[in-house]
Formats: sequence, C-alpha cells, structure tokens
Amino acid sequence: NLAELLYLRKEFHEAEQAFLRVLSIRERVLGERNQLTVRSRLTLGMVYNGIGLQERAETLFTNLLELTTEMYGSQHPLVAESRANLGAVLIAQGRLDEATPIYLQAIQSYKAMMGEEHPTVALLWGNLGLVLHRTGKLLEAAQALQRSIEIDRRHYGNNHPAIATHFMALGNIVRDTGNFAEAVNYHQQAFDIRCQVFGPDHLDAANAATALARSLMVCGEVQKARALYEYYQPMKAQILGADHPEVQRSQKSYDELLQQLSFPAGPPPLP
Repeated sequence: NLAELLYLRKEFHEAEQAFLRVLSIRERVLGERNQLTVRSRLTLGMVYNGIGLQERAETLFTNLLELTTEMYGSQHPLVAESRANLGAVLIAQGRLDEATPIYLQAIQSYKAMMGEEHPTVALLWGNLGLVLHRTGKLLEAAQALQRSIEIDRRHYGNNHPAIATHFMALGNIVRDTGNFAEAVNYHQQAFDIRCQVFGPDHLDAANAATALARSLMVCGEVQKARALYEYYQPMKAQILGADHPEVQRSQKSYDELLQQLSFPAGPPPLP
C-alpha cells in the first residue's frame, strides 16, 4: 500500500525502493509465476518508466509479455497490460513506429476480453492517437481520438477529466491540419471541463488554458490569448518552476504573441 501511494504521488524513486522490497518478498514466498508477483513487476516497470529508466522498463515488460503469454495465452488482462505498458515505454524512447502495432494489438486484446466500450479501450485509442499524431498521420490520429471520446462519453458522461484530455490532444491534431477554429472549439471544451471538475486555478486547467491560448493566437484572437497567458503563465511557473519544459514551451508561445502585439518579451507579472 505504501509503494502504491508513493507511486500515485509521483514520488517515483521512493516508490521504486518500496516496490523492490515487495517484489523480493513475493518472489521468495509466492514464486516468480504467481499473479501477485507478476503484478508487482508490472508496477515496478511503470515506476522505471516514470523516472526515465526506459531500458530497464523495456526489458521488464518484454520479459513479462513473454511470461504472461506462456502462462495464460494471448487473451488475458496481464498479457494485454504488459503489451500496453511496453508500448508506452517505446513511445517514451521515441520508437513510435514500433509502438503503433503494439498498441493496436493491445486494443484488440482488450476489446476481445472486455468489449469495445471499456474505458481501457478508450485510453488505448487515445494513446494510439498521440503516437499517430507524432508520426504525422493526422487523419488517423484524429479518428483514434474521436473513438476514445465516443467511448468515454458513453461511459462517463460529457464532463470527465479523461474526455478533457482527449479534447486537448484532438485540438492539437486539428490545429496541425490548419483547422484553427475547430482547434479552438476542442481546446475550449477541454478548458471548460477542467475548470468545472478541478476549479480554474488547478494546474490541469492552466495547461488547458495555454493550449487554448495557442489556438486562439493562430486564429488571430490575440487579445483573448494574451489574457489567458497573463493569468495562467505565472501560476504554472509557481507550481512547476520556471525551468520546467512545459513552462518554457508556454513562455515561448507567450513571447511570440507579445511580438505580434509589439510588446517586449518576458514573463508576465505575478497577479
């Protein structure tokens, strides 16, 4: 329980040590092929991926995929979970062409076991959409995200954080196709959902706001974009730190906006 709590709190290094202790005990007491031992290895692999040790995570998930397939056959939740996690590691390594077929296999496995309307299927469609986007397959990426939204809407309703995440990704995709007005629409929906669920001063709302601001910029609505940046950019810097990659990305977009307005670049003042 402590290991899982540390993982959920994103204290990955502490979680790694806790999970290693759990895994050692389970291997000694239950054996390597016990389902609880397999579950501990899966979670340890996710921790490795979280702290940037992708090579360790890849080795662990590859071995688990072979082991669970041998133990249970191809259609089992632990097999599908091992495959999906391996795909996530390949994405983190930038090996997108390898990740795509693995995600497609994971989707087919989950659909066969749990049905096409399961939230895990929606999550995997969303992840596949991100992969396809990064490989330049924008139409296929948008279709994958639309599928994830349709499933999650039927399962959760219209105002769920998962749907906001899908809208964020879909907005980025359609913006890259040049459909700027549609991108604003999707990013506005993501922002509205996150404000409703988390409150307007939450980091997730701030991330949606800067995505919306980028889309507003390319639509020429620079004053609306500026208002969002000036409210949320200082908040993101305070929460994440000025050197965080996401803060630097949104700061770069804000500087570009200021140049359009003929203002000097630089971080907006604290509110």
